[in-house]
Amino acid sequence: EKVIKSYVPLQRKLFENAVHLLKINGYLVYSTCTIAQPENEGLVAWALNSFKCLKLCRGEPYLGEPGWPTDGLSKDDLMKLQRFGPNSRIDSVGFFIALFVKECSHYDK
Repeated sequence: EKVIKSYVPLQRKLFENAVHLLKINGYLVYSTCTIAQPENEGLVAWALNSFKCLKLCRGEPYLGEPGWPTDGLSKDDLMKLQRFGPNSRIDSVGFFIALFVKECSHYDK
């Protein structure tokens, strides 16, 4: 768990840089090769709270399972996330996908 928590600050920094580089109406795909909730749904909740310019989208094709319940994410948000793992319909060691679109400048409120 300590090792997992150590990745979250790095992922946030990388994500923040990606948002700043992304054009308006551009898409950002966030994916990990883990089932760790802090790195997956936790980062998505942080991103939506931190960057009001981002909107979560449902990626197509939708092959995974919904995200896990997390503070800051609605049931609708969870249905837009794709999660794969050893107990999924599609067997995997762990994979996660979230798709965002940038709707305005990240400086806009």
